[in-house]
Amino acid sequence: LKRTDRRAPPAIRATPRRPPLDLMADQCLPIDGSLGSVITGSIVWTCASLLIVKKVFHESPDRRWRDLVLDTSKQAIGGAWAGLISPPAVGCDAYLGGLLAETTVGTLVTYLCLVAFARLFERGIDNSKALRTGEYGNGSRHFVPGIYLSQVILWVASITAMKWAVPLFTPPFVAFGSIILEVFWWSGFLELSITALFAPCAMFGLQVWITDDFLKKAGKIGIFWHSARQALPRSII
Repeated sequence: LKRTDRRAPPAIRATPRRPPLDLMADQCLPIDGSLGSVITGSIVWTCASLLIVKKVFHESPDRRWRDLVLDTSKQAIGGAWAGLISPPAVGCDAYLGGLLAETTVGTLVTYLCLVAFARLFERGIDNSKALRTGEYGNGSRHFVPGIYLSQVILWVASITAMKWAVPLFTPPFVAFGSIILEVFWWSGFLELSITALFAPCAMFGLQVWITDDFLKKAGKIGIFWHSARQALPRSII
């Protein structure tokens, strides 16, 4: 008869359970489900709140609410388009670096493209005022849909050109983002929170504030755009 081995099987070492957000931090973004919706809603709420604060405390009563809504709608359409054509980021470093590049260098590139496209196309149309950003009327008519649509098309074209150009400037920002996240290597939750929530709220908020200054009708400008204009040639302002 064969002898039966009665030795106890080796103990299976239990793997400690990690918090769900730490597990997400390994893959970082995109975050799907209800949590992703909450984060996206927080970013949109932050940007919208900043524009309202800007209107109430910095521009009122010179700027009408209707003009603010129309200007903001162009940003919203451009943001939605940018999200559709953006490749998915893999890893927190890549996402944070792309965010920093797009909201800094990308904002400048978008402005330069908008100026270039407007000056290019205004030569081929009879009503050159139609491409003056922030002006949506024509004579006695306070709102002309065709003028608004023309400005939306120019803005979307500028966003598309920016999306093509920004990857050329992204690698240094990815390295900088990696340095920032290295400080929080001990907590995946903090890395994810900074990458997915805090940094986007801050940087997209700054971007929409500056972008609103050059998308709106000529008038009182904010301190950020005023500072940026000092470094730009007068020929493109």
